[in-house]
Parts: sequence; structure tokens; C-alpha cells
Amino acid sequence: MHHPIRTGVLGLIALLAIAAACSDQSTPARPTPLEPGAAQSAALLPGAAHRSLTVQPPTSRYGVVVLGDQLGDPTQGPTVAQYAADAHVGWVRIPLYWELLQPNGPNFDPAALALARRKVQNAVNAGLNVYATLEASPSWARYDRPGCVKDHRYPPSQDMWIWWQRFVKGMVDSIPDVDYWGIWNEPNAPNFFQTCPETTAVDGYGLLVEYAAPQIRNTPAVHQAGMKKLVAPEIGGDPNMDAWFNSFMAGHSGSTDVTSIHQYAYSYDASAKVTALKWPGKPMWMTESGFWEWADDSTQASQLTNVLQHMQTNGNWDKTFFYELNVTERNYELLRNGTQQKPAYYCLQAFIASQPLPHACTVFPQF
Repeated sequence: MHHPIRTGVLGLIALLAIAAACSDQSTPARPTPLEPGAAQSAALLPGAAHRSLTVQPPTSRYGVVVLGDQLGDPTQGPTVAQYAADAHVGWVRIPLYWELLQPNGPNFDPAALALARRKVQNAVNAGLNVYATLEASPSWARYDRPGCVKDHRYPPSQDMWIWWQRFVKGMVDSIPDVDYWGIWNEPNAPNFFQTCPETTAVDGYGLLVEYAAPQIRNTPAVHQAGMKKLVAPEIGGDPNMDAWFNSFMAGHSGSTDVTSIHQYAYSYDASAKVTALKWPGKPMWMTESGFWEWADDSTQASQLTNVLQHMQTNGNWDKTFFYELNVTERNYELLRNGTQQKPAYYCLQAFIASQPLPHACTVFPQF
């Protein structure tokens, strides 16, 4: 459900874009492995080395989405991370934007990369696991052609896929504390993901996953045994949700370690949806959930508790990330103005602390 944002411009490759525009008519072939030496220079920048820290077990079932730049602020960031840790969640989900990290070409913007690293480091310092999503293509990696005017919702143009692959590799190498990486946000929703008419959204998104998968899944994890994991397809609640999910998984389950959906289960039991979309052998994460933004504080707390209670009794439902912690956006936040805990925050905190016993959030002084 989150936002995206500003775009950068690269004049340097304009002539290449014009010359290649007519070649963007067909669906690209499946990706080949990245050639040796293709990892981006970001892996060599200062700060890329992993700091050995202890985070909560990755088996924790609860997380929050953290938006904006506050988590990466040298002063405010540790406080934001501590709010998440004090709620007893074990995870944060952090969206990171290709168009900001490489705004002018296939080299990282040092300030943007440093900000992304601080976000992750502040979370890890607070004992939190990090799930990071990569999204929003930069203008230099896509170009318009007749019948298809593109913006950051679109995947790279046909001859630009290698730069997406290299970007993913650079991010994985530059921020080693992230063991779980996701691709884009709600690709089944046109306001977040688009493709040109000759390519379906499922196929376009599938290519994003296929190019990213080797760069993520061939890298050893830091905070767990084995290799890093790819989480997909991050689809939102929509009438086409089931068909979209099943079509994607039929073609790309081999590149996906964890499946992910978004469900804002205000007053109903989302267990049926989770069970219907459960894919054999794949954990299921609800990477966005929460409450109705226009509800009062008490109702929001009850709605969040509803999600937690149903999750507790569903064995197919492995994790939930609540949207969202800290940014004032249409009243979705758990922290009013980024600093004041709302009743829903206290319900989340109390529910997790009570585990494995059943718990119903009742009355807090803040109600």
C-alpha cells in the first residue's frame, strides 16, 4: 500500500535509449547468470563489511513495516528501532528504492546507500531481523516507446535487465545483514506495477524475480543457516489476487523461497485466504496487514488484535508485518507523530508478550 516517489534522469544514455527503443517490443528471454566480476562497486565502499551482532531468532512471527528515512537518521533512527523492539516484534520490513539508490546511472549514490545501510544497521542494533524490498525503477533503466510511456512502476526495458541484476547483486553484497529480500510492492495493482501491453504483469514481474533470484539465493545468510532467501510476490488484496498468485507461482515457484501477500483483515478471518494460497513447501508471510485507517483508536486496536488472534490459530500463516510503525500516513501508523504509542501499539506489545497463551486486548489507559 505504500507510496512511491521521485525519479532521476540520465542524459548520458539517451542516445542508446532512442536507438534501442524499437527493440523493446518482445518479452525478454529468461536471465542467464551474472558474469564474473559484475558485482557493483557498492560492495567495496566503506561500511559494507558485516558487523557481528545478535538479532532475535528469525522464527519470530511478528514484524512491522517501517517507512520513510527516520529509521536511517543518525539521531532518530535508534529510537525508532527501539520502539519496534519494545513492541516485541522480531522483524522490520524496509522498502528500498532503486530510483533513489542509483538515480543517474548504474553506480550507487553514496548518500542514498549510506542511508539504506543506517536503516538496516539501526534495526539490527536493536536486535531485529530485516526484510528489505527492492522497487521503483530509475528513469535511465527504462525508456518510452510508442504506445508505452513508462514511469517508476515499470520494470527495466529489454536491454536494461542486466542493470537490475547488477543492482540486486550490489545491494545484497553492500548490506549483508539482510537475509530476506523481496521484489517490488503489490505487482498485481496497476498503481504500483505496470508493463507494456504485449507483456502481462505476471510475466513482467516474473522476470524481475528470475533476474534477482540467483543474486540473492546464492549468497550465504548472516543471521541464519543456509543461503539468503527471496520473498515474493508481495501481492495486494484484490479481486484478481488468487488467479494472479497461482499464475505467478506456477511459473516461478522455483525461484521463490517464501510466498507473501497483503491482507488488511479489519474484521474478518484471513485464514481462509492464507490457506487457499498456501503453496506446498513454501512458508507464507503476510507482509502487510493492519487496521482501517479511519477507525478510532479503540477500534484500530481491536482490529489489529483480530488479525493476531486468527494468525495464532492458523498453521499456514507464518508471519505478519503490520503496516506501519512510524510515518503519519492516513492514520495507519502505530506511533502517532512518530513518537506516541497508540492503543494498537500496546495491544501488539501485550499480545506478543503473552505468547503462547491466547490473549485479547482489552483496556489500556490510552483508550
